[in-house]
Amino acid sequence: MQTTKTLNRLPFEELEPHRFEDLVRQLAYYFKAWQRLEGTGRSGADEGFDIRGIEDKVVTEEEKQESNEEASPVLVEQRTWLIQCKREKRIGPADIKRYIDEITAQDKIYGVIFVGACDFSKKTRDAFYNKIREKGYLEGYLWGKSELEDMLFQPKNDHLLFAYFGISLQIKQRSMKTFLNSKLTTKRKLVKIFGDIKNPRRHRVLLRDVNDQAYPYKDEVKDFKNNPPWALRNFVEYYHDGIVILSKEFFAYSNNETEEWDFYEKEFSRAINGQDPWEEDSSRQERHNSLIHDYWFYRMPEDNRAWLRMYAFLPFERIVAIDEIGDEHTNEYGQECPHLYVTYHLQNGFHDGRVKYLIESGGRQGHRYRPQKDMRIKYFPESLPEISKEEKDKKFKDTGGSSKK
Repeated sequence: MQTTKTLNRLPFEELEPHRFEDLVRQLAYYFKAWQRLEGTGRSGADEGFDIRGIEDKVVTEEEKQESNEEASPVLVEQRTWLIQCKREKRIGPADIKRYIDEITAQDKIYGVIFVGACDFSKKTRDAFYNKIREKGYLEGYLWGKSELEDMLFQPKNDHLLFAYFGISLQIKQRSMKTFLNSKLTTKRKLVKIFGDIKNPRRHRVLLRDVNDQAYPYKDEVKDFKNNPPWALRNFVEYYHDGIVILSKEFFAYSNNETEEWDFYEKEFSRAINGQDPWEEDSSRQERHNSLIHDYWFYRMPEDNRAWLRMYAFLPFERIVAIDEIGDEHTNEYGQECPHLYVTYHLQNGFHDGRVKYLIESGGRQGHRYRPQKDMRIKYFPESLPEISKEEKDKKFKDTGGSSKK
């Protein structure tokens, strides 16, 4: 295959078919939080699969029933995706319908990504999405030459652009030695802030989008609530290739003996220590007058109180710069809050898509485990009751005057 050294359109159709599948699979790695991404097309008995993806997807019971976008996340559900690759110069509406009809996989398919080495017309795109709905698949994506070029021209995929087409858009490629030195330097700086690898200190930290120019004025940010370019989090511990941060936290019930569990699905984030200066006053007031906290503290036996905590992973290479000192907006009570400047992804935000949930005891008996979906029971009522002052006073008296949240 003759490669080009200019920014002419990339000759995807000249790639050998299996190499085209390899390219698509590598581009798809960060598209979803895959548990596995398998190149099945090379085996010859692929049941219509060129690539099969098994996604660990955070969903809610409401999403399963009525696709409620405002519902809060629960645990992980596995979803099977089909990624089909066609290295053809032209695919029309009739072709796309035929290819979708030819899918014979025995697996229950959740979503389909159809990838072609050509451009798709509006009629072809409409035919694809209509066929996806007709077949009962819940999600579908159509990637043509334009979409593939957009992905390859992103800096994070420059190595793929160079490997497959001999082109690099980076002015200067960093050598592997430089890359590793950068990661190790970042790691050393973090150890100075958060302490020894084996015994780190939980620490308040501000994550900031390296490209953001609006900080600290959230009113200048469109949709700050759902896509904030900065966020306060708690550093928890180190990981082999990065750090772990506490992302979200929910009130939960846990039976430490049977590992049965439940949690209150309306998000009640306590994922940071101290105050968040960018939190809405209404949200702060809601937290301080929380029915769920009162129910959890006054009605639930102490040994069953727990938290469902979501931990996310931030790789060292995503941390571009570190400000150990912080500023007047985040430092409080004489403690500095370091700022980590991070490359921000629209899909996963500040982390890389890897998350884990842990049930952690909120009572006297320390216990920690990864909750299993089939062990969840119904504990929290649909409508939370108000706890009377008399009941609170009695609890306060019975516990010797302790009513800490």
